[in-house]
Amino acid sequence: MRRLNLRTPSKNGANMLNNNLGKTPTPQQVLTQKGKRFGNNLDDGQGSSVIAYDHLQIATGLNQQGTEFRFFENAANRAFPFTNLMEGRLPVAEGMVLKRIWFTMMSVVAATGEILDEQTFAAYGLPGLYKSDFTFMNGNSRVIKPTPLSKQKAQWNWKGWNATSDIIHLDTDITLQPLIEFVCSLRIPTVTVPAVAGHTQWLGCYIEGPGAILNPRTNY
Repeated sequence: MRRLNLRTPSKNGANMLNNNLGKTPTPQQVLTQKGKRFGNNLDDGQGSSVIAYDHLQIATGLNQQGTEFRFFENAANRAFPFTNLMEGRLPVAEGMVLKRIWFTMMSVVAATGEILDEQTFAAYGLPGLYKSDFTFMNGNSRVIKPTPLSKQKAQWNWKGWNATSDIIHLDTDITLQPLIEFVCSLRIPTVTVPAVAGHTQWLGCYIEGPGAILNPRTNY
């Protein structure tokens, strides 16, 4: 009888698929296997937990239904603490599996740039924003179709672990590969953002999941 070779090639000879035979692949296995299809060998990367975020200013007063905010696009035009990316993609030899996503509201002192607070929509007093929906583009592919933010609310968030959970846990492993641009598009309903003298107000988007980052000891 012919035996199937399920060995995963890598420099250190790790046999990831055999170690997980008959089981659901781990996020790290999904990341490295899909990375090979793009010509990205992440086998020797350092395992990591990755969180990327971006903030976009929202106008005070009435914001019309359907207004769109495109997070991570043109991230190079922003800097810390409004984003932790230098551009809207991951660097060379880095990747992540998108597992969780959430949205926030942030208040900033216009004159100094001081961050006053960052809260959930409910805590900020704008619960109508939960009627927003978001999509996620990875390269030229829409990998998340319009998804309602009501899923963030604890009463409908079956993967939330407490009564105030405001994080969407995705059911599938979405891999973000190095150098491939991604955009999270948030479409909001009609909402009135109260003006606060001397302050600007920002919508935030966070994505999180296991990943691989450059490991110079192995790669060089």
